[in-house]
Amino acid sequence: KVTLTKPILVGKTEVTQAQYKKVMNQLNPSRIKDDNNPVEQLTWLAAIDFCNRLSKLEGLTEAYTVNGNKVTWNKDANGWRLLTEAEWEYACRAGSAGNFGNLDGNEGAISKLGWTNINTKDVQHVGLLQANDFGLYDMHGNVAEWVWDLYDFYEDAEQVDPIGATDGIERVFRGGSYIDGPNNCSNYIRNSMDPTNVQYYVGFRVCRNK
Repeated sequence: KVTLTKPILVGKTEVTQAQYKKVMNQLNPSRIKDDNNPVEQLTWLAAIDFCNRLSKLEGLTEAYTVNGNKVTWNKDANGWRLLTEAEWEYACRAGSAGNFGNLDGNEGAISKLGWTNINTKDVQHVGLLQANDFGLYDMHGNVAEWVWDLYDFYEDAEQVDPIGATDGIERVFRGGSYIDGPNNCSNYIRNSMDPTNVQYYVGFRVCRNK
């Protein structure tokens, strides 16, 4: 059981290539380049850098201090950041206990919300499918999304505002992607990789404290 006490503002879509290029001075690491597609094939550290640069552009306090590959999060900052794993799952569930929001979870239903390997062979423009009940697009499928947490097993005890493990190497990404089947795009599936690695099916979404 997880309790979240701090309201946040969450990006309606995954960060697009157009947004990424504007903030990062035209740098676009994506395998398939299209301004309306989510940016992909970027490291967790690049996503952190984007968050800080966007915060600076908008006059907000940067959420992260970066020293090489070591990142420290200022939890009181009002700047843009990655969601925690718990925040991401809450946003994905959108008030539902089901695996795919308020849909029944069959293949026809998940195709209303997410791009998976049953309804596409490649990444798609953001926001084309139905939003979830929180008004968020592509929480399931399209590209998976980096989150803040280091990967480890969940704690057995009830948690309040969890921020993940304190030790580890790999960072978590959630939501599945267009290369995955529907079950691997459900709201509880977890994956991880080294924060300096990239995959063509992993992007990110931003949030900030409200």
